[in-house]
Amino acid sequence: MDDIQFLRGKDVIQEEFFHTFNDLIEEDKQVVFACDRNPMEIENLSDKVANRVCSGLVIELSMAPFTRRKAKLKYVKE
Repeated sequence: MDDIQFLRGKDVIQEEFFHTFNDLIEEDKQVVFACDRNPMEIENLSDKVANRVCSGLVIELSMAPFTRRKAKLKYVKE
């Protein structure tokens, strides 16, 4: 699921999301979320949803610096 930050302030949707997430976990399904910040930092996201989302592996992905991306492109061209 992408952009979980858009759940903030939507209490009914958060409640349904929480139950759906729990059902998937109970069925041993792998669940992957993407967000523009740590779920614990999202205002108006319920604690139980934020805690549930953060119960797995939480990592920050960032883009490589421009110079490294440029060097890779140059290498590929040659």
